[in-house]
Parts: sequence; structure tokens; C-alpha cells
Amino acid sequence: MFIPLRLKLAFVLAVGVAVAVALFGLMVENKGREMVYAQASVLGKTLGTVASTSSKIPILRGDANSLKKLATDLVVEGGSTLAAGIRTVGGENLGWAVSNQLVQLRDAAQIAGIALPDEWVGMSQGGFEDKLKAARQEGGDPEFLEQVEQLKQAVFEALVPQQWPERTVEVAHDGAMTIIRAPVTFGASDKVIGWVWIAMGHHTLEEGLSKVRWQTILIGLVLVGIMAAIAIALGGQISSRVEELSYATQAIASGKLDTRLEPRTRQDEVEHLVVHFNQMAEDIQSRERLREAFGRFVHPHMADEVSKGTWELTRKGKRVDATILFIDLVGFTSMSESIREEEVVEILNAFFDKVVEVVFRHDGSIDKFIGDAAMAVFGVPVPDEDHLRHGCHAALELIEAVETLNLGRRVQVRIGVNSGSVVEGAMGAADRLDYTVVGDVVNVASRLCDEAPTGGILLPETIRQPWMTQGATHELALHGKRDPLRAIELIGVRGGMA
Repeated sequence: MFIPLRLKLAFVLAVGVAVAVALFGLMVENKGREMVYAQASVLGKTLGTVASTSSKIPILRGDANSLKKLATDLVVEGGSTLAAGIRTVGGENLGWAVSNQLVQLRDAAQIAGIALPDEWVGMSQGGFEDKLKAARQEGGDPEFLEQVEQLKQAVFEALVPQQWPERTVEVAHDGAMTIIRAPVTFGASDKVIGWVWIAMGHHTLEEGLSKVRWQTILIGLVLVGIMAAIAIALGGQISSRVEELSYATQAIASGKLDTRLEPRTRQDEVEHLVVHFNQMAEDIQSRERLREAFGRFVHPHMADEVSKGTWELTRKGKRVDATILFIDLVGFTSMSESIREEEVVEILNAFFDKVVEVVFRHDGSIDKFIGDAAMAVFGVPVPDEDHLRHGCHAALELIEAVETLNLGRRVQVRIGVNSGSVVEGAMGAADRLDYTVVGDVVNVASRLCDEAPTGGILLPETIRQPWMTQGATHELALHGKRDPLRAIELIGVRGGMA
């Protein structure tokens, strides 16, 4: 899917700004939350100490009214203290209070494990306070007041701590609340006679953090919009020129080598790229002209290498390992005497077309055509570590391919294959060179082609490999060879293409 550069640039900048703003917002929020906990801890310890001191005498006297008033005084509506309780060491709650805010703002139903009345769901804190105030007036709603007290009782019981400190004030942060637990001691031995606990909410400070959070989001959106607009404007200037380069590159790839871009007076990286593109296009066009001209006279691989400037045209040979394949039309010389010359040319061209097609498909190249025969090489000029396997595959396919040629008459071939060390290079006169390979391996391959049965492939037994499927073995006395040569017929290759 094509995505314009201007949109990519806008997206990258927008994402970068958004991530930076988000990280900054998280840092501010985390720092603010740490401050919330720190302030709650300091305030909680102070309240716990004061409440513990104020509770000593009432606990000793069992003055529940005084303790109830003390708990109520600790829970100030609209403040951060949401609940408080005073209990004896025997577990008796002598005084407790729960803020209306806790009933509404702190998910009291979830804390207490009970369901809120339907009319309470979605009720704002202000609406709840107004209804509570009206219910307390003469002729008000006693049922509503009873529901509130029942819910407060359930919330209080759910919040009562299960563990109590022996000596010091303890502060614990639990989600949206901070719980303070302080022992009430008496006498020189600091005997524990009860405990005071206070639940402080973070809602006031959380509201401040929420405002900061939304402000950060708003600022981030504005910055993202600004950066996106800048990126689109800047990217538009760049992408228009890049699109021209893209179209010009496609034109070069499609064969329109005369494609050029008009340079502009603006000097920047993109215009430098345009200049280099024009230079590249000129070089490609010159190289293609050279390759086309050279390819009419020399080996195609050699023409390509020369056009690239990587081929050294010298008459110094280089020894390499390669596989040589000779293929010959059987009885073509006598057959050509009985047909018209035009038909001879037609048969040879069709035959050589098929040979070139098969050899090239197996990473080989054609060295030369010799009358009604052809010589192919594998492993040179392009190195190939598996040249023997490729040569054998090509030989087997050539046997089948030639038999399927529709030439108006049955044409059969024979093939000789050999592999080993040969000398490759540009050979000939100083002003007329021909790329080829020479050596005993080449001579033996040619002799094996002469000795091969019609429709068969011969290769020396010395190069037989485990993946070859062989037929008959022959003892051959080759011209120019003192000792007989054992050769095998190749009838198949196991394992497929390498």
C-alpha cells in the first residue's frame, strides 16, 4: 500500500510528540501521586496522634458519646477524612463516623458488598447532599435517612482494620484511601487500652491530578496538530520531488533509458539526489549500449562483465573447476543432404534454441556452436559449486526436450559430459578475442559425445557421484588417449535440483 511521504513524516512527528507528551504527563502524574501519598501520610500521623491522645480519658470512662463526637469531628464533610472509628482492646466500637462523600464518591456499595438503591445510581454528590438535607427537615424522608445510616454502618464494618499496632502510629495506602491506625495508651507503662483508626481519601488531590491530566492531553493534541501541519507542509515540498524521482526510476526500469530530470536551482539533499540520478541514468544507458553491441560478438556473460567494468580482457588463462557438456545431432550430416538448405537452417535454429533454453535454465552457458553440435559449460564464467549436478540435470532434460521438438522429422541426439580442471580465458589474436575453456576435460567430453549411444549420455566413471543413477558401463579407447577409459551411461539424478 502506497503511503505519501508527507503523511509518513506527519505520522512520525505526531507520534513522537504524543509519546513525549504522554511520558511527561505520566511523570507529572506519578510525581503528583507520590506527593498525595506523602501528604496523606504526614496528615494521617498527625491526626492519629491527636485522636489517640484525645481518646484516652473517654475510653477509660466508657464515654461512648464523647468518642462518637470525637469520631464525628474527625470526619469533616468536604474534607479528606472519610471515616473514623475508636474501639477498645476488647473489640467494642465506642465511636465511629462515615462521611457522606464516602457513601457517594468512594463506591460504598462495592466496599460494603451491598447494592445501592436504584434512585441513588448516578446521583451527583450535590444532589445527594440536597436530598439528605431535605430528609432531615421536619416532614422529611426518614426512610432515606435510614438507608443512608445502614449503608454507612455497612461501609464502616467493611473498613474496620483487622490488625492493630502495639506502639506506633501506622499508615497504609490502599488504593484510593490511606488508612491510619494509632494505639491509645495509658500510664507510665503505655498500656494499650484501645485504638483509633482513620480512613483518608485521595479524591480531592486526585481531582487536581485529573485536571492536570486533561490539560496535558489538550496541550499534547495541540502540539500534535501543529507538528502534523508543519510535517505535511514540509513533506509536500520533499515528496513532490521524490515522486518525480520515483516515476523516473520506474521509467528507467521499464527500458526508457533516456529519462532525465530537470535540475532546479534549489540546492539541498534532494537536488543532489536528482543530479546523481541523472548521472546514473547516463551510465546505465552507456553500459546498455556497450552490452548490446558487445553481446552480438562475444559470450553474453562476458559482455555483461565488460559493461560493468569488472572483466579483464587479457589473454592470460585462469584454471577453474567446471563441467563440460557436448551435444550432437545424430545423423544430421547425412540427413541434411536430402533436404533443402532452408529446412536445414530451420532445424538447426530450433535445435539450438532448445539447447540454449535448457542450459541457461540450469545455470550454464553456451561456449560455442560447432556445425550441428553445441558445447556448454557449467561453473564458468559464473562460479557454481554444484556445476556437475547442474550439468547432469541439463543433459537429462536435453534428451527429453529434443525428442519433443516438432521439426517435421524425428531428431535424436547424444551427449558427452565431463567435469574437472579447465583453463578459462579470452583467447585468440590480440585484436580478436574469444572467451572459451580448454583442457583435457574438454577433449574427453567431446570424445564421449562421439561415443555416446543415440539418445544417451556418457560421462567418465571417475566423476560418478552417489546421487547419479547409472546405466551400462563401457570400456572406451578414445582417440589421443593411451589407456582405455571406463565410462557410464547417465540415466537419472536422485534428489532433484540442488
